[in-house]
Amino acid sequence: MTDKTMAGKTSGKPEEEKKVQPQPPCFKCGSNRLFHIWTQADDHHVVRFKQYEHCDYLPEDMGIGGGSHSQFTYCGDCGQIQGKWPLVETQVEKEEKIERELHEQQQAKLEKAKATETAGDSRVH
Repeated sequence: MTDKTMAGKTSGKPEEEKKVQPQPPCFKCGSNRLFHIWTQADDHHVVRFKQYEHCDYLPEDMGIGGGSHSQFTYCGDCGQIQGKWPLVETQVEKEEKIERELHEQQQAKLEKAKATETAGDSRVH
């Protein structure tokens, strides 16, 4: 340690290192170059699926954390995210489906109203 890093310490003992459990190798390529990522972002996560964006806490059913944090492990050789796949239908997919169905219903109502209006106009002439 340098003098600058020692400035705030109250004892001369080195800090205890956290014990990390050994990680099994990459399930795709067998590499041991696995990187564990952990992020904290309060309530602003954006998950895009097709044309839908989920902007809120991270859903817990995506295999990469949940709530106010995300965490995942990826391989530095092949890029494969480690975990259990495939996922069951996620909250984001369900939300996208609901939003798409609502949009389709609104479009159908608008088209019906437009057709009714056009039919009324043709009767006037």
